[in-house]
Amino acid sequence: MLKRLFAITSILLLCVSWVTIRLPVAHDVYCAAALAEPLQDGHSVLVTRNPEESTLWKKELLRSAKHSIEFSTGFTGGQMLDESLAILSEVLDEQPDLVVHCFISECPLFANSDRVKVEEFAAKYPDRFHYLIRGMTALRHGVGFVTNENHVKALIVDEKYLVVGGTNFYRSGNNGEIPSNLKMSSLADYFFPKDFVDMDMVLSGPTVGQLRHEFFQLWALYETNASLKEDAQFFADDSRYFPIPEDGRAQLVALETHPRLVRNVSVKAHISGPRLYPGACSAAYAQLINDAEKSLDLMHMYMSPVDEVYDSLINASQRGLAINLVTNGGGTDTPMVTKAIGTYNRTHLLPLVLGSRFGIVERSRAETCIPGDCQIYTFDANETLYHKKVMVVDERISVIGSYNLGHKSHYGDHEVIVIMQSEDVAREFLATMQYDRSRAHLCQLSEIMDWHFGLGPRTLSLIEGTLIVGPLY
Repeated sequence: MLKRLFAITSILLLCVSWVTIRLPVAHDVYCAAALAEPLQDGHSVLVTRNPEESTLWKKELLRSAKHSIEFSTGFTGGQMLDESLAILSEVLDEQPDLVVHCFISECPLFANSDRVKVEEFAAKYPDRFHYLIRGMTALRHGVGFVTNENHVKALIVDEKYLVVGGTNFYRSGNNGEIPSNLKMSSLADYFFPKDFVDMDMVLSGPTVGQLRHEFFQLWALYETNASLKEDAQFFADDSRYFPIPEDGRAQLVALETHPRLVRNVSVKAHISGPRLYPGACSAAYAQLINDAEKSLDLMHMYMSPVDEVYDSLINASQRGLAINLVTNGGGTDTPMVTKAIGTYNRTHLLPLVLGSRFGIVERSRAETCIPGDCQIYTFDANETLYHKKVMVVDERISVIGSYNLGHKSHYGDHEVIVIMQSEDVAREFLATMQYDRSRAHLCQLSEIMDWHFGLGPRTLSLIEGTLIVGPLY
């Protein structure tokens, strides 16, 4: 019965969202200007290797705050929300100048009891703890609508430290190694994975200031329910922004002295969404792929990108680049969401291997093509979702953020990516990829062919992609 309720909910969401997700969104002039900006020097980067490590750093950074915390949590609720509110209470009591802005994404994991806790906490600190709780909404666009939500997952402390990546602030995660005693405890657990394979990075440097300004732009958009406004200039509003004195900012010694911290990294970042720099993340991905000379290594939840990115990847295969991809499969022990995403991904893999698109009846042509240097791995761990959003270009440029290689991230969601130029940072990401590959399935050309041309896989991909992947992710 519970699974059936979720299926019905997915279908209802479909009616609101999926038919309009693919509406075109023109690139904004701000987007073009942002892409032309060079990378800035003077950053330090620590790559976290799993959700547990990411969560520990987030908690330590919350404790270190002196003046400001901006937190876009993604999914949250339950024990993790309780722990974060306890930390914030201690820090707010100790630091009289501290002001917190917390942006929570509403979802089935965020219970009504969680909402009450947040409201009561805000009442305790009325001028110092500000919050927004926003879920999925229909965004007016042209003659139709597109499903919109804030998908940014980021923590900013004192305009000095930033944590960004794919991890939600819900469970710390065991990186795909599921405890045997982990049971379904809520309605959402029947639908969502019990564990996530994911990662973030911690950043300090001038780009943190840019993203703090843009966090308040996002805040203004959602605070006034302005997603239906047409005036693009409105979304440059960062009036809630307030400067932080440099000499009084947080100082996290454990981070500054960490042996894996990489210094002198060149960085730039992009936030994108339907009403804030539309298409910037997709355009940045396509630009980096087109400029690649040797290799592309991708760890991504999805492999169903918009044409701008997909065509760049296919062209990279044609150019003979070495392409390595780890993404979700659809194994028998994977949860409902992972099965749906994995099935949908599988029908998009063949063009990466052969460097060409193929129609459903073109198997004979595909069989005459010579495969490129492309290795694809599907991650099929028990009750787990492969949730990473990472790309490494030529073993020297790395990209991480909340942006998925899917249509909803491009057309409907507000997202963030950070681009870093450093061979040392790239090595950190590639080391985690090697570990993921050791636990994943190396796909053979014959099965990729069957996924692409088989009527059964194609039909299942259409159904599951439409009912689950489209409206929910």
